[in-house]
Amino acid sequence: VNTVVRMEALAAGDTSSPIHYTEHRDCVGRMTKSMATFTENALEVEKAKAAQELVVSALKTSLSALADNKLNCPIDQPFPGRYEDLRLDFNHAVAALSKAISSVNQTARSVMNGSEEIKTASNDLARRNERQAASVEETSAALNQVTLGVNAMARSADDAQNSIARTQ
Repeated sequence: VNTVVRMEALAAGDTSSPIHYTEHRDCVGRMTKSMATFTENALEVEKAKAAQELVVSALKTSLSALADNKLNCPIDQPFPGRYEDLRLDFNHAVAALSKAISSVNQTARSVMNGSEEIKTASNDLARRNERQAASVEETSAALNQVTLGVNAMARSADDAQNSIARTQ
C-alpha cells in the first residue's frame, strides 16, 4: 500500500519524497527500483528544462540588445553543461560583429574626414582660381591700354615721320 501511495505521488509530480523498499528482492523491490529510476529521470528532465530556460532567457536578452544596436552584450553567466559552448560561440560572434562594425565605423570616419579635406581644398582652389581670373582680366585690360598707347605712339611716330618726310 505504501508503494502504491508513493507511486501515485510520483505520478502527480512528487520527486522529492523518498522511495522505500528498493532493497527488497521481490516484485515490490523491482517496482520501487523502477520508481527510483523514474524519479531520477524526472529530476534530470527538470534540470534540463531549467537549464534550457536559463539558456533561452539569456539568449533572448542578448539578442534583443543586439536588435537594439547594442554590440556590447556578451553573455557573462556561464551556461550549464553542454550549453557552455553555445554561450562561448555567441560571445565570439558578438565580439567579431562588434569589431567589424567598429572597423566600418572607423573607415567611414576616415572617408568623411578625407572628403571634408577635399571639399575644403576644392573651395580654396576655386577661390584662388577666381582671384587669378580677376587678376588675368585686369592684366588683360592693362595690356589693352598699353597696346592702345603703343598703337597711338606708333601712329604719332608714323605721322611725325610723314611730316619729316614732307618737310624734307
